[in-house]
Amino acid sequence: RVYVLEYPTFDLKYRLSGHHSAVYFMAMHPTGRFLCTGGTDSMYILWDLHDLCSLQTYSISEHSNRGCDFNHDGSLLVAIDEVDCVALFDVESGDVVHKLTTTMSGNVAKFHPSVNVLALSVDDEKRVIHVWSLP
Repeated sequence: RVYVLEYPTFDLKYRLSGHHSAVYFMAMHPTGRFLCTGGTDSMYILWDLHDLCSLQTYSISEHSNRGCDFNHDGSLLVAIDEVDCVALFDVESGDVVHKLTTTMSGNVAKFHPSVNVLALSVDDEKRVIHVWSLP
């Protein structure tokens, strides 16, 4: 579950149900209207924080998820799993724009704050960070 708390009291305001197991991370859409959550159930859920409902469910594999991030204009969502998959989703349609299979599991994927550049760190002995410029 995702709990929306009121500030500054931290009283429970809303409960968003959709995940079947632990939620470990989230990413806020650049407009602040949407929130993407993910965790061990292999689902990413896009929530509308104004209407308090799920808009889209994404999945890239049957493995637990490691992280997600929106690009600068909110049109793309990067998602990584714990094994070897990185996927880019079109946020509006939910379609996979591009899917990569890596040789190692991804740890963190982040977009540049103002251009379509994606950085990905992976678990390997070289401790490499991969950077891609996207169209």
